[in-house]
Amino acid sequence: MPFIKTPLRPVPERLFHYTSERAAESILKGGRNNKEICFWAKNATCKNDKSELELGKRIYEHVHRHLQNEGRHSLLGEVKINPDLVFMNSFTDSAFVNSHMLDIYGCIRLEFDFRGLFDSLSLRECDYILDEDIPELSGSYCEDFDEYLDGLSKGGSDFLSLIQYLHTEMGVILSIPFLKHLKQWGMESEWRHVLYRQPIDSRIFSLYDGQPKMKVFYPSCSLVGITCFVSDANKSSMLSYYTKYKYLVDRNKWDAKVERTEVN
Repeated sequence: MPFIKTPLRPVPERLFHYTSERAAESILKGGRNNKEICFWAKNATCKNDKSELELGKRIYEHVHRHLQNEGRHSLLGEVKINPDLVFMNSFTDSAFVNSHMLDIYGCIRLEFDFRGLFDSLSLRECDYILDEDIPELSGSYCEDFDEYLDGLSKGGSDFLSLIQYLHTEMGVILSIPFLKHLKQWGMESEWRHVLYRQPIDSRIFSLYDGQPKMKVFYPSCSLVGITCFVSDANKSSMLSYYTKYKYLVDRNKWDAKVERTEVN
């Protein structure tokens, strides 16, 4: 089935981040003042993200080879894909909760309204594809390049074709961190905030495990809710953290609702 080109979906009214009790406390306390909260974005070399970058890399290489074979210069030849420089913070637009999700990510849900705070180049919905989709998706990009480059060669100074060509090049490059395997992760409905490490970057630090993290600050006004999922196994500790979160929200005068929800 051919790919249908659709515009990027706008950031929804609510995005959710599931995490542990301790991590949530660090996020809420980590801002440089009460106007901020702080996440620790993980590097793309951690967990499954490095393998996911390979999806976009394969598309990039296919398109680059096509342009080379056509004898056409492209900015793609100047791009070096280095997972060490890519950092990600993950959210989901689904409020659906099950025990498996809570076991993996943690029993705290932070709820955000990010509308108007980011552009679609840094915060956007992930695209879920199969390995066998890569040739078709790559071919779709190649067709776009051929169309716009033909416009340039015929018109000589077709400014619109030039803009469309450059936009397509950037689309290939910027889509790389947002591609995920459909079979393994299609149910996550993940949105990613993607950041790139700079040559001198004060946001980078390492934990005891040696894995690099990046400090990412969000305005506290974007936090609109905190939900503690309470079970028989975590009731004692969870109620303690619930009280801490309530205190932090009240002390900082944040407009965020703190709730408890019983789960089996």
